[in-house]
Amino acid sequence: MKPIKLPFEIGKEYENWEFDLEISDFERIRGYDSYFYIKKIDFLTISTSYIELVFSWDILQAVIIIMSFDSLEQLKEFEKIISLELGEYEKSYHKELKGNIFIINNIELLLTHPLDAKVFIVYGKNNLLISSIYNSLLF
Repeated sequence: MKPIKLPFEIGKEYENWEFDLEISDFERIRGYDSYFYIKKIDFLTISTSYIELVFSWDILQAVIIIMSFDSLEQLKEFEKIISLELGEYEKSYHKELKGNIFIINNIELLLTHPLDAKVFIVYGKNNLLISSIYNSLLF
């Protein structure tokens, strides 16, 4: 099975998306720049409802994707699809974040659904950054 193709590659430069980004009015993580991706994309055939790209020195460090579902059943189906599509990965459960962490080629992907029928997908190279982003989404 081939590895999942994530919509944005960590480590790429800002200029790859500069015409499709809108700067955020707030600093989600101190020292990082957040931008909203304004184009619509599908991730594993599901439409995204929110995409935020987090940069440091114009290098992409993390991605936040929020997907909404009409029912908890649809959400559970999506979780099955993503598990099947990941290819080779390590998986662990993060109790404090209430989500599964998948490690794929040194990229950490946090899949969690703290709100009914919503999935937060946060991925990046730094677990501390992922935890900070997740906490900023909840509070």
